[in-house]
Amino acid sequence: MKNNLVKLGILLLVFFLIAFNTVIDFKSYKKEIESKRFSQIDMVKLRSLPLFLEINNFPRGAGDDILFLSKLNEFKNINLSEAENSISNIFFNFIDQDTAYRNISYIDATGQEIVRVYQSNNQTIIVNKNNLQNVAATDYFKRSLVVPSGQVAISSIRLEELDNGVSAPIFKYSTPVYDSKNKLKGVLELTVQADYFLNDIRNFSHNDEKAFLIDAKGMYLANVDQFKEFDSTGKYNFQVDYGEAAKKILNSTDETFLEDESYIYSFQKIIPSLSRFEIYKGSLSKNRATVDDYLILVVVSNKTSVNSAISDIFLEKITVWALQVCIVVLIMTLFYFSYWKQKKI
Repeated sequence: MKNNLVKLGILLLVFFLIAFNTVIDFKSYKKEIESKRFSQIDMVKLRSLPLFLEINNFPRGAGDDILFLSKLNEFKNINLSEAENSISNIFFNFIDQDTAYRNISYIDATGQEIVRVYQSNNQTIIVNKNNLQNVAATDYFKRSLVVPSGQVAISSIRLEELDNGVSAPIFKYSTPVYDSKNKLKGVLELTVQADYFLNDIRNFSHNDEKAFLIDAKGMYLANVDQFKEFDSTGKYNFQVDYGEAAKKILNSTDETFLEDESYIYSFQKIIPSLSRFEIYKGSLSKNRATVDDYLILVVVSNKTSVNSAISDIFLEKITVWALQVCIVVLIMTLFYFSYWKQKKI
């Protein structure tokens, strides 16, 4: 009887030691999982940061360029017709030096184009006066007239047909022009070829990570799968591809990070404000003209790699736990047979 109690005590001690070790292993397992998950989250944030910071550089530079041009002495003349040739030459040299700019126009306060210079097939062309248009009826011109001095109105990104019949994404900058007596003379309008920075977003995508630029309704403006871009039918849409997570991102006002079972999302809102093209963390800019004029830059990382690592850890722990259970069962079996053997004796 005494021997049985000793054996039982040893069995209980081994059992509790194994149970204690299992609990420690389980906590260790949870920590390893969290470590893997947070490691990927940190990596997504680190890889996204340069894209979020650098994506501003090109659009911001365009805004600075048009503000610089609006302050030219040629626009200070009371009679601008005397300075038209000089303005044409300045516009020609400006457009000719940067292929990112599609065209630049000076439009008077009545909406009539006075000078327009554009690029086509690697050529810079000054538009003949007979081909200049009146754009007074356009919403964009009307909005440009009420922009405060020294600020820039920025249009939404949209497709525009080029001279070769191919459509390309563009957006427009405009700023008012005043003469030396601070009288409104008209508007400068600069059309920018958006691919110059949309390509940075498309080319960011690699392996299990993709970057997108979407509008407030989830329409793709930049996607590594370019056939999905500018689809107004809704067939190809961020909400279609990413479901509930996409809705949360579109409706978010202060978050910049989200994750679900399959993906990690890092995102920032881009506000084409009345001053310049800016990325805002969290709440939207109060300077926006409408609720729908913001864009969202999103980096989506597939959790396949981290889920695979978690599966490997789980398999390893399950193997250890199964071995520990087997040891307990073996000891209990040995104790059982030993007990009944002694009882028979």
